[in-house]
Amino acid sequence: MRAHTNHKIKFTLPGPMTIVDTMAGDYHKDRERLAMEFSCLLNQEARV
Repeated sequence: MRAHTNHKIKFTLPGPMTIVDTMAGDYHKDRERLAMEFSCLLNQEARV
C-alpha cells in the first residue's frame, strides 16, 4: 500500500480482548494479563 500513496494509511487493528477471545486452550490462564500484553504490542505496532 505504501508504494501507491504518500498519504497517511488508515487500517483496522483488532483489540486486545478480541485477540484473547479467539485464542483457544488452557495454556494462557490469566486472560487479563494476556490482554494487557497484547495491548502493549498493538500500541507499538500502531505507532510505527
